[in-house]
Parts: sequence; C-alpha cells; structure tokens
Amino acid sequence: MSKGVIKKLMSGVVAGFMCITSVPFMVKDLDANAAKTLTTSPSHDREAGWYNDYHHEIWQADTPNSSTMTLSDSDGGFSTNWKCGPNGSKGNFLARRGLFYDLNNPNQWEDYGGFTCDFDCTWSAGQSGNSRICIYGWTQNPLVEYYIIEDWKNWVPSKNDQGASYKGTVEIDGSIYDVFTEPRNSYTIEGNKPFTQYFSVRRDRRTSGTISISEHFKAWESMGMEMGNFYEVAFNVEGWESDGQASVKCTMKEGTPIPTPEVEPDENGDYLKATFESGTDKFVGRGDASVKNDSDNYYSGSKSLFVSGRKDNWHGAEIDLSSSTFKPGKSYSFSTGVLQTSGEPVNMKFTLQYTSGGEEKYTEVASATAASGEWTKLENKSFTIPTGASGMKLYVEAPESMTDFYIDDVQLSIEGKASSVVNGGGTVKGGKVTTTTTTTTTTTTTTTTTPPTTTTTTTTGPAASLYGDANCDGEVNMADAVLIMQYLSNSDVYGVGKPDGIKALGLINADVYNNGDGVTNSDASAIQEYKLGLVNTLPVSYQKKTEPIITTTTTTTLPTTTTSTTTVQVKQTYITNSFETGADGWESRGSASVASDSDNYYEGSKSIKVSGRSSDWHGAAIKLDPTVFKAGGTYSFSAAVLQGTNSAQNIKMTLQYNDASGTESYDGIASASAKDRTWTDLSNDAYTIPEGATDLLLYIEMPDSLANFYVDNFTAASSGTKSAIVTGQGKVDIPESKIDTSKKLVAISFDDGAVGSNPSSSSMRIINAIADAGWHATFFYVGSWIRDTSGEQEVKYAYSKGMEIANHTWSHPDLTKVNSSQIRSEFDQTHSKLKSIIGAEPSKLLRLPYLSCNSTVQSTLSDVVLISCAVDSGDWKDYATKQDVINNITAAMNNGTLENSIVLCHETKDWTADAIEYLVPVLEQNGYQIVTVSELFEARGQQLRGGQIYTRAN
Repeated sequence: MSKGVIKKLMSGVVAGFMCITSVPFMVKDLDANAAKTLTTSPSHDREAGWYNDYHHEIWQADTPNSSTMTLSDSDGGFSTNWKCGPNGSKGNFLARRGLFYDLNNPNQWEDYGGFTCDFDCTWSAGQSGNSRICIYGWTQNPLVEYYIIEDWKNWVPSKNDQGASYKGTVEIDGSIYDVFTEPRNSYTIEGNKPFTQYFSVRRDRRTSGTISISEHFKAWESMGMEMGNFYEVAFNVEGWESDGQASVKCTMKEGTPIPTPEVEPDENGDYLKATFESGTDKFVGRGDASVKNDSDNYYSGSKSLFVSGRKDNWHGAEIDLSSSTFKPGKSYSFSTGVLQTSGEPVNMKFTLQYTSGGEEKYTEVASATAASGEWTKLENKSFTIPTGASGMKLYVEAPESMTDFYIDDVQLSIEGKASSVVNGGGTVKGGKVTTTTTTTTTTTTTTTTTPPTTTTTTTTGPAASLYGDANCDGEVNMADAVLIMQYLSNSDVYGVGKPDGIKALGLINADVYNNGDGVTNSDASAIQEYKLGLVNTLPVSYQKKTEPIITTTTTTTLPTTTTSTTTVQVKQTYITNSFETGADGWESRGSASVASDSDNYYEGSKSIKVSGRSSDWHGAAIKLDPTVFKAGGTYSFSAAVLQGTNSAQNIKMTLQYNDASGTESYDGIASASAKDRTWTDLSNDAYTIPEGATDLLLYIEMPDSLANFYVDNFTAASSGTKSAIVTGQGKVDIPESKIDTSKKLVAISFDDGAVGSNPSSSSMRIINAIADAGWHATFFYVGSWIRDTSGEQEVKYAYSKGMEIANHTWSHPDLTKVNSSQIRSEFDQTHSKLKSIIGAEPSKLLRLPYLSCNSTVQSTLSDVVLISCAVDSGDWKDYATKQDVINNITAAMNNGTLENSIVLCHETKDWTADAIEYLVPVLEQNGYQIVTVSELFEARGQQLRGGQIYTRAN
C-alpha cells in the first residue's frame, strides 16, 4: 500500500480495533550512533533513500499527525514513533529499512542467493487499530506485496477472514507459520491497482532472532504462490489507525541462508519426553477440548494431562512437531500411556496430521483398545513420517467416543526404542468407585428347554419432536440458532444436563443440515435461512447416502439355563473420599474451583476447598456410576462441610438427573445449617433415587451465599448406614476476613495486562501496593496480551497475593461489532488461558472492552457477569499524569460517589502505579478499603448474575 500498509476493511475482517488504553514506553538509548532523523506530516507524507548501505522509507497517509524515523549508523536498524490514531483519522503508517532493487528489476529472488535477517526489536503499540513487525517487500510480474509477520497487535490474517485464502502451514526457524493469500486493490509500487498479498504468520511470536526469508519464498512457490521480479526486502514496522514506538536492530544478509543444524536425541535416545510434572509440556487442546494437569491419575511421577470438553470425536490433545527435529522420510518410535474411565472399553489413537502438496492429510501412528480405569500403552516403534510432510501435529484422540481421557509419559524417540508404559500400571484414583461388601450367598441352577423362537423388531432412529426447535419450546426461531451456537462454543454451560443447556431432544431437533452428522454451526445457519424464507423445509439435507435411520433387529430364543443367585447384603460402602491425594473425582460446578486444602480438614490432613463461585448453584460435584447407584434404589450419603462467612449458612446436597422423558431435574438429598467455622454433618441415611433417573450428578452448594466452603469425608453407602461425622470436630483454620463491612468499600480494578513480572513494572508495583495494605483488587486480563513467561508469572503472582483474576476478552474487540460466536470465543479463550496459568477457575467476570454492550452480548454471555465502571480514573488518556488519576479518584471520594463503586484503571501505566502508591494510605486514612469486585458485592449482600452489567454495589 503506497509501498506497504495493510489496510483491512470491516467488510473483510474485524481489524480496526478501538480501545480505551494504549501501552506506550519510553525509548531510551536507542542507538548511541543514531544519526539521521526523518519526519512525515500531512504535507510531507513520504521520504525514502539510502543511508549506511541500507535503503529506507517512512510513509504515512490519511492522518493529520506527524511521525518520525531515526536511522542507525551501525547497522540497518532504526527507531520510530508514529501517531495514526485514535483520533478519527484512520491513518496508515510504515517505517522500513533493508535492501532495495527498484522497479523493473530483471532478477528474481533466487538470483541473489537467498536472504536472511538478524533482528532485535523493542516495540509497543496502542490498543487502537492494528500494528505489526515483519519482513516486507514487493515483486513485479506478478505484482505481489509480501509479509513475514513475527509479532503483531490486534490483527493478523486468519482462516475466518473473508477474502483471505488459507494455503496451509510451513515450519521455518523453529516455529509453524500459517500461510495466506488475499487479492487487493489499493496503493502499490505501480500506483493504485489490483495486486495480491502473501502472508506468513508466525505462531510462536517473537521480537528477536534470525528470519530465514528465502525459506518462506521457497515454501510459497511450492504452494503455487509465484514470486516475480524482485523489488525489495526490508524489516518493516507498520500500523493502521494506531500509535506506537519501536527500536530496531537489524542486519539484512544477501547470500546463501544459514543451514538449520540437525537436532540430535538426548543420551536416552529421546527427542521429546512429556511427563506433565510442571505443565502441559506444549500439548494444547485440539478442537474444543481443553487440557490441564491432573494429580489424581498418572502413570509415573505425580501428574498427567487431563483432556476434557470434547465436542467431537477428533477433539483431543495435540503437539506441534518440528520438521527440523522429526525429518520427513525418517522413522521414529512414538509412544504414550492413555487412560479413560467411561465404564466401557474405548479405542484410543495416536495420529499425525500434516500438510503435503498444499493438502491437509492424516495418518495413524498407533491405536489400542483401552479398558476403563486402566492405563494402556499406545506405541509404534517404527513409524515413518511421510515424505514431504510439513506443519506436523501429533495428537491423541478417542475416535469412537466422546469420553474425557488422560495421557502421560509421552515419548518420541529414536526408531526401535520401547515405551516404559505397561498396561495396567500407573495410578488411577480420581473418580474410582471403591466397594467394601460383606455378603451371604445361595445359588440355585435350573435348566429350562423351550422351542426356538424368532422375533423381528423394526425401529427408527431417534425421532425429532420438531426439526429446528433446539430449545424445545414448540417453535422454530432465532433463539434456537443462538442456543446451538452457545452449545458449540461452551458446552460446559450450554451442554446437555446444564441448567441453561440444550436438552437431549433439542440436539435431535437441531440436526437440520446434513441430518445424521450431528450438530454443527451449519445447523444454526440453516435455521436462520429457514426463518428468512431462503429454505422451505427442515431438515434441509441428509448425510450422504442416508435418510432417517431405520434398523432391523432379529432375536432368536434358544434353550436356556437359568442361574438365580440370592444375595443378602450385610454392609456396603460404595464411595469413600478423604481427599488426601487429590479431588477424588470431584469436579467444579459452574464457575467454582475445586482444589485440595491442607489448612482445614475433618480427618486426615486435607479437604477440598470450593472457591470462585459467581452464582449460588456453583459448587462441587461428583458423577454417580449408574451400575452402582440404581434408579429407585435407596442409599446413604454423608459429608462433612465447613464455611467461614461470620454467620450460619444453609449448605445443601442435591442430585441432578434426567428423568424418564429426558428432562433435567433436581432432588434434594440433604441440607444443614452450618455454623460459622464449624465442621457440620450433612447427611441422609435413606435417600431414594427417583425412578427412571439417569445421568446422575451429586453436588454440594451453598445457595444463600457466594462464599467459599469446604468438603471432607464424603461417603456413599447402602441404606441405613449412619454418618460418622460429628458436628464440631475437625481442624479449622479459616482466617478472619480482612474486609471490614463497617468501612467504606471501593473496587478499584485494573485492565489490559499482563505487563510482566519485573519488580519495577507498573503492574507489580500496583499489586504490591495493594497487597502490602492487606487488600485485594480485581485484574482484568486480555488473553492475547499475556505473551510470555514474564506475563504468566505476573498473573500467578497476582493470584498468590489474593487478587481476583478476571477476563477482558482475548483481543479487546468492541463486542457490539462482532457476532455471537466471536463474542463467546473472546471470553472462552481467555478464560481457558487464565485457568491454565493459575491452575484454578478464574472469576467469571468480564470487563467490557470500551465499556460497550448490547442485548446480543448479554444473551451470548448470559453466564458471565459483565463489568463496567462507576468511576473512570482517566488513566488511559495518552497524556494523563499521576496527579490526574489522583484528582479523579479523590474527587469521587469527596463527593461521595466513590463508596461501593467499581473504578476503572489500567495496570499498564506508570502514572497509575504512582497514583495507587499515593492513594492507598490516603484512602485508608479516609475510612476506605480496596476490595475485589466479588468481595464488594458479597460484603453488601448482593448477588452478581450472568448477563447483567454492574457499575457499583447498592
């Protein structure tokens, strides 16, 4: 675009993001030898030339502001400051420096022997618009503008972009790059005319290293992306509707690229070993699956990787394989241990996904039938990677089941090396039912001979009550399409069996596109088209070669031998959970987090703590095995429960189940009034499970409070078994709340992290200032801005100091300008990332970007508490100062509006850190206490509800 800015229009992608805040930094000592400074303005929008053997260009368009570029004497580096937003100017900017060959150059890139670039870039850009650092250039015949993007802010091409064509992946310089093309008609080196853009977008973003530029050119051409006569290659900093600063050190080399050294295995013959003792070891969720560490079930060590939330059979756990380590055409040994606890055998598979000839392909590595509750080995000691494979992903799946599963001891080694996994080994604890039984048995055997008979039964597949009626309200409308999208984007909330979820019959009704292949986004689109009159009937199509399924079953009755056994039960204990080694199969319900606690317990040395509850029904739950707990059967259930709210609270044990018609239902098992800081017996020794009940889920909740509570010594036994819990016993060490409800409370909250864990950073100063006063605050994080280990360490540190960890979307879009699916994804991606960092459920609160909301946002995020503010500190303004922030907050304090308010601040500002360090003692002297958003509403006795916007407590 006038030699190079990506100007993305809203019709193509959501690229022009406006934001409250920017993240500036001061460029210090950019280069001791910096010599030449160039400046652009509305009347002087471009300057180009040669300096110190490097060609440079600075260019701007459509902005009333000025920008600068200072050239380095010592290399091809430069520093730059640009200002193209947010001021309504919709400006474009670039600054680049590199090698220049001019128009009508007869040579192509191969004629120069290849190109590499060594770079080190420190940069920052505001939250408006989009920005990137990249290799950039043009060719002629064909006219191509190309980008190799190493790092960016707010936008890069994606598979969802309209107009962009996804070509596949390449692996270069130790990372996967996604490759795209897109036709354009805009600024070019030949004037305004049509041209094509090529993109390589690095997944593992970086700001320094060596870029093997020619390897991208080779990969593009292998994908049919022709490179023409070579015009230039440069290191480029650019922005669209954004402000920013950058300092670049750069050496561009023309000649033969440096070959990538071959990776050798370690002394044990392993190229990769994943034990999951300290994280996910670079495994990520595949499809909608999520992965996290599990300490209840493991093959060796003390942890495994738990894979859950699968919505399709190919969803699982995957890891990228580097082609510099795992060479196409060579053979290796791949193995892992797998575990599933579905109650029946499940086929498990190791599969390789790769790109070859521009096409995505799959090949099986290993498979095995895994018995329920038993660690099983997947192994291939001589697997040959297909020749020409690139963009490789190795993944574990359960192709015929939707069950959760575990993996451990992944080993990728030299050919022939055997796995250490032995079937049946390892540890299986979580969710395992233990049975203790004393019985008296008599057996009688009788043989009965009857003539053989044959019975033929013809049945149809599951019948829909009304195709398209996903919410089962007897009508087909847009609400059905919305429920389908909610179910697909967040089954934890909208799945079958959830309070706000889709029903089993609703899933059958929803399958209206390609009927028979399950529920997909295409079904939601088909319903919308039906309501718009674009299609006349539902379903609109059927799965290939199928109509509604009809099956015929023939049963032949032969002579039988009948054995009857009479068993007299004396005593049975089905489940005992002491939580000494983990959660024992208990899981979070709603947004609650379930974690082991060693400060409070009824017996032994541990209990489970239930925290992070954002609604009264959130708590702790355990699935009941239907082969043990029968509908119509009577059982004894008991647990010790504890809470510390400074007053008595009602705690309940409840059964969630589906009745005979498939309707989700609830039945109380037991309830107790638990005194403050007192272990209390919660039990019923004769509870009868309702007739016809299926999908049994037992859970414990505290319906009149959102406070934390504890559970210990859960027992499920035969009817009449008395509880062993004695109210008042056990160890209690719940600290007295530091929230003094007699004081004036304020929830000062902070957006836009993570800055990083350097002790002098603005974020760490804010956290420490609040923590040192014994107070807490809420931090709203943007998922994609937690970029590195330092950012993750900040989040962990904030959590360890008692700060509330909450959500500010994945990429900070205006949610009112994106669709429901994108809204849901923005929240869910960040929620998952925060959970993986802190190892617990983050608070289900969302600060609205730009404080912008509408009914679509509220209905899509009906399970999420939406946070705005009552007091704006104004720290987001470009030229704000410490005193501005102090004045805004103290003015609210003086006029009485600060009390019970949510205050908007940003952790990214040094002046905010200065102000908070000053304000903490001032607020304390004036009778105030800083609290989290959740603490504020709990202290004022108010419940935060999903889909509602909050600015203050009343």
